[in-house]
Amino acid sequence: MISHPQIVHFPIALLTVAVIADLISYFWQKEFFNKMALTLLLVGVLTAFFAVQSGDTAMENLNNIKPIKYLLDQHESAGEAVLKLFGLALILKAVLLYLKKEQLYIKILISIVMLMGVFKIYQAGHLGGILVYEKGVGVQQLFEETKTP
Repeated sequence: MISHPQIVHFPIALLTVAVIADLISYFWQKEFFNKMALTLLLVGVLTAFFAVQSGDTAMENLNNIKPIKYLLDQHESAGEAVLKLFGLALILKAVLLYLKKEQLYIKILISIVMLMGVFKIYQAGHLGGILVYEKGVGVQQLFEETKTP
């Protein structure tokens, strides 16, 4: 079964590169990088949806552990914000595509929303790192599975 840590790295990479492609499109080969950003954004939002779903499933077993409840809630909120922000950016990019006319103010708004999304990716990743590396969430299961008789 695929777990949250296996899924979550796809939207991190795809959405981060989508932002980079979007920013490059302001200066160089606009059409190519616009299409690249849109494609990466579409796939990134789709994988972010699955990352949020897998995170919700993983949290079911952890929600009652009081010492990490606050961190889990913050991590979950940041992950959901990533999905919402990049989902909004995807909708706005689709509107631009539908209009078939470059509207600079919408393009700038999309870039701002995507940059906010990158900050939320950082925040979710940082909190996830604390949960795993400092609090040991998910690590005990690994040790139990690898014990030798």
